[in-house]
Amino acid sequence: MPQFRLQFLLDGKLFLTRIWSAVPDIGQRVMFPSADGSGLFKVIDVLWGDTEAEDMMSAYISLIRSPG
Repeated sequence: MPQFRLQFLLDGKLFLTRIWSAVPDIGQRVMFPSADGSGLFKVIDVLWGDTEAEDMMSAYISLIRSPG
C-alpha cells in the first residue's frame, strides 16, 4: 500500500509534516493538536509532489482554520 508524505501549509508556511495512507480531499476537515486548542482545519488545495520511492509519494496540503 502506498504511503504519502503530506506537507501541511498554513498561511503559506509549513505547518507540519505527516505520513498518511491517504490524501485528504479539498473541502475535507482535518484535526491536529494545537497549542491554542483550535486544531480543526479545512483543506483548500492539494498540490502533488514527486514520487519519493516506489511506495512513497508527496503532496502539499494548504489549510485554513475551520470553526468548530
